[in-house]
Amino acid sequence: MIALAQALLFNTTCDVYTPDPTSKLFTVLDRSALPCRLAHNRTGAGEATAVRTEAMATRRLIWPHDYAMPAYAEVESDGVRWHVVAGTPNDYLPELPIYNVALVVRGEPPAAP
Repeated sequence: MIALAQALLFNTTCDVYTPDPTSKLFTVLDRSALPCRLAHNRTGAGEATAVRTEAMATRRLIWPHDYAMPAYAEVESDGVRWHVVAGTPNDYLPELPIYNVALVVRGEPPAAP
């Protein structure tokens, strides 16, 4: 059942990168070919242009429950880099461990710690 749910939910893969301790650039590969989905956020028909533009640069990253996303990470899928918003990775349904969710933003990465 869980395997079927994951097969239907995840429609692509991504590589997960963490910051290099010296350069602070996201160049250290933590996980390759992680099954995932980059889901669009919902916007209402009456939303302001600025809100819709911001929403287009933001996605919900969904990945299997058995992988713990690093606190500071960047993912790459189909040649596009997305920065995981710190503090957003969560266990979406703790009672049914199928997937986790985090917000990701396209653009310049935040400073690594």
